[in-house]
Amino acid sequence: MKFSLPSWDRRTWVVGFGITLGNVAQSAIPWIVGGLMRSEGYEINRAGLMITAEVMAMGALMLVTARFVHKIPRRAALFSGVGLAVAAQLASCFVHDFGTLALIRAASGLGFGLVYAIASAIGAGATAPPKTFAAAGIIVLLLGTLINPALGYGLEHRGAEGVFLGVAALCCVMVVPLVVLTARPLEDTGAGTREYPALDLTRVVAAAGNVLTMALMSAAVCGLYVFLEGIAHRSGISPTTLGGGMSAVSLLGASGGLLAMVLSRRFGEIHPLVTGMPVMGALLLMMTRVWTPWAFWLIFVGITATYWCLYPFIFGLAGRIDPGGRAAAATGSGKILLASGGAALAGFLGRAYGVEAYGFAALAICLCATASAAAVGHLTRRIGQRDLDTPACGEIA
Repeated sequence: MKFSLPSWDRRTWVVGFGITLGNVAQSAIPWIVGGLMRSEGYEINRAGLMITAEVMAMGALMLVTARFVHKIPRRAALFSGVGLAVAAQLASCFVHDFGTLALIRAASGLGFGLVYAIASAIGAGATAPPKTFAAAGIIVLLLGTLINPALGYGLEHRGAEGVFLGVAALCCVMVVPLVVLTARPLEDTGAGTREYPALDLTRVVAAAGNVLTMALMSAAVCGLYVFLEGIAHRSGISPTTLGGGMSAVSLLGASGGLLAMVLSRRFGEIHPLVTGMPVMGALLLMMTRVWTPWAFWLIFVGITATYWCLYPFIFGLAGRIDPGGRAAAATGSGKILLASGGAALAGFLGRAYGVEAYGFAALAICLCATASAAAVGHLTRRIGQRDLDTPACGEIA
């Protein structure tokens, strides 16, 4: 079987760094919660409300932005989002009032949401969106190995303030390559200079189904993180070992992006997606039932690799549905908004019925995502080969 890897062009690096920045808000969740409980004396429910404010604002902004993301100047929006996120981190260091801090965390979510939406839209404008998102996913995982150690160090030395400063520092470091990469427009036609396909009923329904697919998978995976430390503990893994191991898992999880590059050329988007989604559900169920360190790490790597293998197919479909990036930005919002729903469901089931109950629920959620993906594939074929094969724009104006 012959295959070729996509060129690591500037678009791929822009999408990779942009999605990494957008994911910083979610990556920092356990560290922010721990910092607020340790240095501010918050109960876990009050610390959780801070996360809810940030995540909900992030997802809502992405959903709103999706409607006109193909029209706005992307370079200006990208750096405006980074600036707002950094300003919110710095302001969080000096505010201790609960209500005011919640508003500032919501502003942080708005900044990160804008960055994530723009990066997703730029990726949708690629000639081969699945390959671009697969390569960008590898970049995200490699950069992700820097996030947990940096935020853990900040938490240990300065509490919540250290975490906020760590997030701000990470943003400042990662925005430098974006400045260089976007100094000149991307190679193809720029945003706002060509007509995009109208969002007719078929495209709207397909986009909604794609959002649902991403949201369901995100909810299933994020719910597991509620139990992750507890599962690690019962498997004989210390918190320190877990933190260091998560960075190693990120590196190994990059194999999922490489696999997606190969599969997308041989099988397209739909077949790997409807095959891989039940595999994800089975792995999540298996994780809730492990008791040994080797099983924990083996399944954790499998979950990470499978997630980052399926991720580019979902966003690749969004690019096929709408090369202007509207479907991709909306798909990102589904990923963010239902992540908190998965955590809430996991907490309820875990408290009432035990960890394994969530494993079966995660399997059911992934099977629903499989049905949704199959429906999106059917609608995508109806949209028409001519529009799907037309290279779309995505210049950063």
